This record gives sequence, C-alpha cells and structure tokens, in this order.
Amino acid sequence: MELKSILKSLHKDAVITYYNANNNAIIRFLAPREDSITINVIAKSIEQRNTLKLQKVTSLIRFIENKKSCRSIQLLDYFDEKNIKECGICDICINQKSKNQKQNKNDIPKLIVAFLNENSEQSSQEIVSVLGLKEEDVLFSLQLLLEKNILSVTSHNKYKLSEN
Repeated sequence: MELKSILKSLHKDAVITYYNANNNAIIRFLAPREDSITINVIAKSIEQRNTLKLQKVTSLIRFIENKKSCRSIQLLDYFDEKNIKECGICDICINQKSKNQKQNKNDIPKLIVAFLNENSEQSSQEIVSVLGLKEEDVLFSLQLLLEKNILSVTSHNKYKLSEN
C-alpha cells in the first residue's frame, strides 16, 4: 500500500506515469535515466558541444564589446549577409550621430553669418526654416553671435550683421 501511494505521488508530480492495475504493474519514466548506457551515447559529442558553446559565448562577448561597428551590420555579417547598411537606430549609430551633431553645432554660427551676409535682415524663424536647423540650436548660436557683437537686432526684431 505504501508503494502505491508513493507511485501515485510521483505520477501526480509528473515524474512517472502510473496506472493502477490489478495485474503486473508497469513503470515508465518520462525523462530518460542517466546511467552508463545513456551517458556513453552522448559522451563522444560533449567536447564538441562545449567547444561550440565556447565559440558562441566568445562571439556574443565580442558583439557586446564592439563599440565601432553598427549592431545590425555585425549581426548580418555573422549570418554571411551581403549588401548591408548601417541601421541608424542601434546604440553605435546613435552615438555616432550625436558626435556628428556636436560637430555640426559648432558650424551653426558660421552658417548663420554666411546666410545673413547674403540675405541681410532675417528673423530667427526665417533662419530656422531656410537653414533647416533646430530652433534651439539657432537661438543659442544667435545669442552667442549677439554677445560677440557679430550680429545686432533691428527695430523689427530681425537679425543682421553688425557694422563693426
């Protein structure tokens, strides 16, 4: 009786499949047993599997540590894809864009001076729309140019080159 209750408990826990019968009982294990017969079957390939896992882990670490190449390019290259382009949305691409934008922000005052040299008086909105720049960047650059007396403001609230 005690054996049957143990078998029923194991069946309930999905360790074995147990059917109560009045004749000879059959026990079937749901998972293969680990004995010398089953281990010997896979023992030959264990070293090969471990080498493959190590290669995969090494590739993943290289992927994570690479801060120069677009993530999409790295992945597609891993799968031997051709004609691949930068995605523009991964951490590497975004970081590269922000570096380029910082360089471009330094050029905004020069662009404004060149624009006003050709177009005399312009409002900040006109400068933003014609040059296609962010309003906050243009306003910051205009403030710098005003402080350096490169620009002046007209009575119509337009910017022009100073007459110095």
